[in-house]
Amino acid sequence: MFSAVISDVLMTASSQLVIDGAEKPIPALFAAILCAHWPRQYAKAFDNVNPILYNIVCVIKGWILVVTEDTERYHKVEKKPVAPDPELQNREEEKAEEVEEERIIEEPEVVNRCALALSDLCDVAQKQLWFNWMSLTDEIYQCVKPAITHNPNV
Repeated sequence: MFSAVISDVLMTASSQLVIDGAEKPIPALFAAILCAHWPRQYAKAFDNVNPILYNIVCVIKGWILVVTEDTERYHKVEKKPVAPDPELQNREEEKAEEVEEERIIEEPEVVNRCALALSDLCDVAQKQLWFNWMSLTDEIYQCVKPAITHNPNV
């Protein structure tokens, strides 16, 4: 019960940060919660194990997704060439058309707030974030690197 209420409060606060530009230090709070020394049985970000960590990781991945999708509008990441397969190529083109139709173009302010939140999270947590959440930290840096160089909204 407690974890569900805290998760809802954190989700509300993080959405206010991104949508309304609230001045609360949400990334610093997220960093503190992520880098806290959780007991071993609660140190995983699964909904049924620790909903607080799960929701925080979902919010951070949402921030990453917003920045990545906006950056892809300005910078296309080229995949390494593989032996062409005509059937596979046709399927990929159809999927690419569907994905382009489903994408929502975010306002530049929202993209900038998401990028700033990711930056603040990394600034506050520093190497402790990487020690505890290596794959999440790698995703953040893989998202931020092209955003800094190619995205005018950041």
